[in-house]
Amino acid sequence: MRAAKDIAIIIWAYLGEVILASLAYGSVIKLWDYNKLTEFIITTSDGLSSKFTVIMFAGSIAFFWSFYSHSNTDFAKWLYKKKAFSVYLKAFLYAIIIFLSATLALVVTQATHSTLAAAISGWLVVLAIINMATFVWNIVELIKLNIVFNIKLDQEKR
Repeated sequence: MRAAKDIAIIIWAYLGEVILASLAYGSVIKLWDYNKLTEFIITTSDGLSSKFTVIMFAGSIAFFWSFYSHSNTDFAKWLYKKKAFSVYLKAFLYAIIIFLSATLALVVTQATHSTLAAAISGWLVVLAIINMATFVWNIVELIKLNIVFNIKLDQEKR
């Protein structure tokens, strides 16, 4: 069972993205007229969904599937023993949910031309941009852990 401290750190990591997205989006709304911002989002929602969120959604699913499909490897078993496998699995699933949510919100915005949908879409796109950085960071950290694992495995073989 995870320690309360570990769970708190994980929750804070997810909550931190939401807070950062809210602060960034709030700043954009303060600097840009709300009506012009929502009109811009309505106008660009088709392009944003087809060129960013759908691509990130597909990429996150592909990476999630790749990560899961290698769950029977020694590296994955090592991650599981270190209690890191489920953390990465949930992080990649979280990315899928964020990119899917942003995509669906942009589709609704395009279909309805609603300013409320546009405002929500704008916030979700900002969250998706932040999460894209986290997603890439998580991949890099996983690669680094794989290198550590391979070095330890190589040392054990000697």
